[in-house]
Amino acid sequence: MAEEIRLALGGVTAGRLRGLLRNSGAALDPLVEGVRQDSWEQLERTLGALGALYETGSLETRRRCRGEVIQARQHALWAVRRLEDEARRERERMREAMLVWLENPPVFRAWAEARRRLASRPRPRAEEDS
Repeated sequence: MAEEIRLALGGVTAGRLRGLLRNSGAALDPLVEGVRQDSWEQLERTLGALGALYETGSLETRRRCRGEVIQARQHALWAVRRLEDEARRERERMREAMLVWLENPPVFRAWAEARRRLASRPRPRAEEDS
């Protein structure tokens, strides 16, 4: 079906079609929406949705879910190469999150929750030298 839509739109690329569908505001299947990397909230939400699909899906569905995350991780690597400083570090952390998902999709949600809790904890002040 996606291929038929893509061809009907004049042969737009798969990435462009995904962007159009994301911008439509319609609820999308996790395999259609893919892995969003525009914020941590979107990353965790989409990886969580793919994880849920992975856990209940057929072998083919699991393969497709893994393929989506592998492709997103590759896209993040390309982005890292052109970003600087904090944006680069943030995208690297996102790549690491995708690696956690790839290593064990069912554990990802618990890992993401633990990461959020750790990030929200107040950091201890460095003691000043006298």
